[in-house]
Amino acid sequence: EEMTRLLTLTMMMTFGCYSKSSYTEDVSTAYCTLYDDCDYFQVQQIDDYDDCLTVVAERQDPENGDCDWDAGAAVDCVEDINQMTCEDMYDGDYPLSCEMVCTRGQ
Repeated sequence: EEMTRLLTLTMMMTFGCYSKSSYTEDVSTAYCTLYDDCDYFQVQQIDDYDDCLTVVAERQDPENGDCDWDAGAAVDCVEDINQMTCEDMYDGDYPLSCEMVCTRGQ
């Protein structure tokens, strides 16, 4: 399943149609899987995996503000989160690519 997701991401990137809604869904899944693996729900004041998906989607949704959308950074962000370790997360070492997904007018 992981390979299928990566192939899907790669194909969407190739055709430049990685949407904001796909990103919101993918980044939520990536973060919640990480939080679940690292027993981090309580720290984030999240009840369970389903609650996590809702909370993270609201936080990460690029539609929630006016910003310059970067589909390439969005794909990198999701892939980078999927590569994170619990230690990275506890150290607050989040991917820089995620900061580039939705930038405010510079």
